Amino acid sequence: MRSLQENGNRLELYRYQSQLKVQEAINGTALATLRRADEAALLKAVKTLIVALSDSLNLAHNLNEGQVVEITFLIAERYYYLKLEELVLVFKKAKMGEYGKTYNRLDVQIIFEWIDKYFCSEERALVLEREARQYKQREKQQYSTLTEVGRKLFEKIKDEMPPPTPLRTIRLPSNETFFNEKLRNEAQHIPDDELITLLHYYEQKDYKAGIKILQDEMRERGVTT
Repeated sequence: MRSLQENGNRLELYRYQSQLKVQEAINGTALATLRRADEAALLKAVKTLIVALSDSLNLAHNLNEGQVVEITFLIAERYYYLKLEELVLVFKKAKMGEYGKTYNRLDVQIIFEWIDKYFCSEERALVLEREARQYKQREKQQYSTLTEVGRKLFEKIKDEMPPPTPLRTIRLPSNETFFNEKLRNEAQHIPDDELITLLHYYEQKDYKAGIKILQDEMRERGVTT
């Protein structure tokens, strides 16, 4: 898509468009993000897409320059959350007749209707649902790694701890003063990567004392996350 933003290359657009799928499109870059980075390049890209769409439909009365410019700005403003790649996909589907006949006319209302149909489509919803499940699975695997590092550290010092009273929400013995002192000593011998992992674990657990101890140790070493 970079070439489309930079020089509006039609051949590159058609090649990219022919291979584009929903899963790839929804993982693209939002119009708002591209606009903040380079508004002129984003507007040029959207304008190129609209002109290419109009030409492909071979309408009796194609959009004039003023209409193209107006639609370009309206799309960038109204559908700022849409990915540029998704806009390419919408126009591809429209040219293939997936949103019905154009009846030899094209205007902003028709284009907005196409975008809305795509955005609410079952196909897009299913892909997003699958992406969400995959994300949760990756998050679960990452959390398992975090808890394993925390477990190893706890196992290392638990035998020296006094008998615990009822557990607190962070699942540490109530004698926090003792634990924190041991954590401060043990942290000096934890490798940098495990130190960072353990810090993330404590941040998830909102264990403020542990977070401060690890941050102090990292600051002492010059380690950054």
